[in-house]
Amino acid sequence: MKRPFLVALTGGIGSGKSTVAAVFRCLGTPVYDSDSWAKELMTTDKSARSAIQKTFGEQSYIEGKLNRPYLASQVFSTEKNQRAMNVIVHPMVEKHFQKWVRENASAPYLMKESALLSNSFVGIELDKRILVTAPEEVRIRRILKRDNRSLEEIRKIMERQQQPVKADYTLFNDELQLLVPQAEELHLLFTKLAKEKKPAA
Repeated sequence: MKRPFLVALTGGIGSGKSTVAAVFRCLGTPVYDSDSWAKELMTTDKSARSAIQKTFGEQSYIEGKLNRPYLASQVFSTEKNQRAMNVIVHPMVEKHFQKWVRENASAPYLMKESALLSNSFVGIELDKRILVTAPEEVRIRRILKRDNRSLEEIRKIMERQQQPVKADYTLFNDELQLLVPQAEELHLLFTKLAKEKKPAA
């Protein structure tokens, strides 16, 4: 069976990537939330849990649950730690994503939502990429309202996410331009492209 049409959705912290994903879900598109599944698998996968504790310490978990503030402080402290976490988590998430693709292959097209931080789409080839962007001051305001993070920590994360991203389309989530029409336009385009790509019966 030929793989379905796949779209990557990415964006830096506070860009509103998850909001855009929610819009596509409302339009009927199955969306794989890589970040949420990573957190789930980091808790339920025994080998990943063991590797994380070995790399970052036993305090990475509290009563069987991820100690997210501690892990974030460790992972974002150095590029070496960031790479170490990626080596543990990315292959596990990619394997799970491939299974999810097979289970949802009947949809017109599928979307993979992934943080800009990972910026690594390995395994299944993706057809198109969307980058969600917003002004820095807007992103900082959103994060301060949403997360228990200091301004210093937010800027450190943003600095580490400042890497080139190959994107076919950019969605501006600056609270000035309407977001839904931008997503709807791409939804219609992807539906059309997916139909054109699908082999004749």
